[in-house]
Amino acid sequence: KAITLVKKYIRIQPHIQKKVECFVEDHFYGDYIIGVHYRGTDKYSEAPRVDYNVIIAAVRGQIPKEKSYQIFVASDEQSFVEKMQQEFSSQIVTRDVHRAIGLEGVHFSDHNGYQLGEEALIDSLLLSKCDLLIRTSSNLSLWSTYFQPHIPVIFVMHPIKQAKKL
Repeated sequence: KAITLVKKYIRIQPHIQKKVECFVEDHFYGDYIIGVHYRGTDKYSEAPRVDYNVIIAAVRGQIPKEKSYQIFVASDEQSFVEKMQQEFSSQIVTRDVHRAIGLEGVHFSDHNGYQLGEEALIDSLLLSKCDLLIRTSSNLSLWSTYFQPHIPVIFVMHPIKQAKKL
């Protein structure tokens, strides 16, 4: 009953909530929003790395035919964000946050830990505001489902396994 505990005990600080609300107002425009979270960098030590093309195919399979849409991308990996921008250009919405270049996790960098945590929390909250969440194995996007338990989720795993709706 993690969702019950989250609702009972977790409170988002007003200044964080304000940043989330402002981003939604400024960038989501009432379109259908596909949220994509790709945990890359050092995650391969915990779960198999998912090929970018698997995520791209999952996104393409969810693009609405007769609605305007945007794709909100949250990732710790700069090269993934760039690949999504190449594939979907004007549909991509992302935040200007610290990202890793290479496979060393950004959380191992010398960036301010509080700032990195705030960036991660805001991304998780923004993913919870999307109409659909496509995610890889990660606690960040798992928390999005605690913040919004009714969000439809496509959990994309290692290419050997099929992407499936949860």
